[in-house]
Amino acid sequence: MSNLQRLLDLYRDSARTQQIVDALQTPTPTRLQIVGMTGAHNSFVLSGTYLANPQHHLYIAADKEEAAYLQNNVSALLEKKNIHFFPDSFKRPMDFEHLNSSNIIVTYPEALFEKVVSPKVLNEKQISIVKDEKLDVDFLVELFVEYGFARVDFVYEPGQFSIRGGIVDIFSYGNEYPYRVELFDDEIESIRTFDPLTQL
Repeated sequence: MSNLQRLLDLYRDSARTQQIVDALQTPTPTRLQIVGMTGAHNSFVLSGTYLANPQHHLYIAADKEEAAYLQNNVSALLEKKNIHFFPDSFKRPMDFEHLNSSNIIVTYPEALFEKVVSPKVLNEKQISIVKDEKLDVDFLVELFVEYGFARVDFVYEPGQFSIRGGIVDIFSYGNEYPYRVELFDDEIESIRTFDPLTQL
């Protein structure tokens, strides 16, 4: 038996791990907050808890970096288990992977609280904007507000729009990059996508 396996067994059999398992097995759904750990300690606690009670676990780290670090560590500790990372869709909206029946998912708050539109609703709420046609910007603003889009100075995530003079930027839920619609008076002169990080 390797030293790593002995260490995992100690975490699995620890009285503190049993307290976590007992709390997770209450009749009503339980959320636990574990604080005061440093380095890879939380990876060992999560791995030990899973080994003591192999069921579905969702671990929410403080931020994206910590979540990625934890997912990597737990994957190394539990080699035979697929540990999945649940990211936000900031750069790749609607890029969903196939569902997997893994028991452990690591994520962070921004990914959990992100609004996601179902494909059916998205199809029902599509807006068609065509080059060389006229565009009523005031009506478009009303429509975006009705659909729950936020008006911002510069778009950087899905669900936002921006209007600056004859430029209308729209970050749709259905596209990887936002659209820039350039107007000449009320006529659509060009439509193209752009990188929200560089605005180019």
